[in-house]
Amino acid sequence: PPRSTLFPYTTLFRSGPAPEDLAQTTAELADRGVADPVTERADAALARAAAMTGAQLYFVPDPDPAPEDGVCALLRVPDSAVG
Repeated sequence: PPRSTLFPYTTLFRSGPAPEDLAQTTAELADRGVADPVTERADAALARAAAMTGAQLYFVPDPDPAPEDGVCALLRVPDSAVG
């Protein structure tokens, strides 16, 4: 089964030029050969990556109950993709 991670929308991500170049730290991207990553909020980084890779992206209006920290993103990837 895929690994799931819940990120508050204000979590800062680092991103590179390719849509799959996403990480929570600059070091993670440097290990993958990405130089000069940009820092952006999870809501922007994940939506951009989803749109650029053809992944599915869902917006849930007014969830009940609302997440404690506001809007969140659930990122699911197979364990084989995590390395």
